[in-house]
Amino acid sequence: MKKYLLLIISIINAAVLTVLIAASDAVSVPIHYSISGAADNYSTKWSLLIFALLPLAVSSMFTVYRRFATGNENIARNKKYEDKALLFITLFFVLISWLITLNSLNGAEILPSGVLGTICAALGLLMMLISNLLAKLKPNRTLGIRTKATLSDETVWKKTHRLSGYTGMAGGLIMTVCGILSMFGHGSAMLIYAVIAFIILECVVPMIYAEVLFRKIKAE
Repeated sequence: MKKYLLLIISIINAAVLTVLIAASDAVSVPIHYSISGAADNYSTKWSLLIFALLPLAVSSMFTVYRRFATGNENIARNKKYEDKALLFITLFFVLISWLITLNSLNGAEILPSGVLGTICAALGLLMMLISNLLAKLKPNRTLGIRTKATLSDETVWKKTHRLSGYTGMAGGLIMTVCGILSMFGHGSAMLIYAVIAFIILECVVPMIYAEVLFRKIKAE
C-alpha cells in the first residue's frame, strides 16, 4: 500500500480536478501566457486535463521504473533518495495543476504575479531539496548528472554531485527568494534571470567541473 501511496494521491488529485473542470461553466479558457503574463492562447476547458494528469504521469512512470529496476546494488542504495525526490516532484506538480486549473477556469486574462511567484518559489524549494539528495546518490543512469565523465569514474561522480549539491542549493535559493519578491510586485522579469542562474549553477558549472576533473584524473 505504501509504495503506491503517491500513485493513489495522484489519481485522487486527477479525479477531483476532472470533476472541477466538468462542473465549470467555462467553455474557452486561457491555456498559455506570454512572458509578460498576458493570455495568448485559448482552448476548450477540457485541455486543462493535461495539468491534472501530470502528477499521475510522474508517479506512474516512477512506479513502473521501481518495479523493473533490479540487478544493481546502487539501485537499492539510492532507493530512499529516489523516493524522496519522487515525493517532492509529485507534490510540486499537484500544486502546479491546481494553480493553473483554477486560474484558467476563472478566465484570467493576465496571469497574477502571485501565481508566477508561487510557482518560481515552489520550484526553487523543490530544486533545493533535490540538490541536497544529489550529493548522496551513488552512480546510476536515472537520477543525477549523468555525463560520460561522471559515469566513467566514481570519484568524478562523487565530487561532481557534492559540488552540485552546493551550487544547486544556491540556485534554488535564488529562485525561491526571487519568487517571493515577485509576489510583492518587484517585477516578474527577475524570475527569468533566476531560472537562468539556477541552470548555470546546477547544470553548467558541475558539468564543466566533471569534465575538467575527469581529464585530470585520466592524465594522471
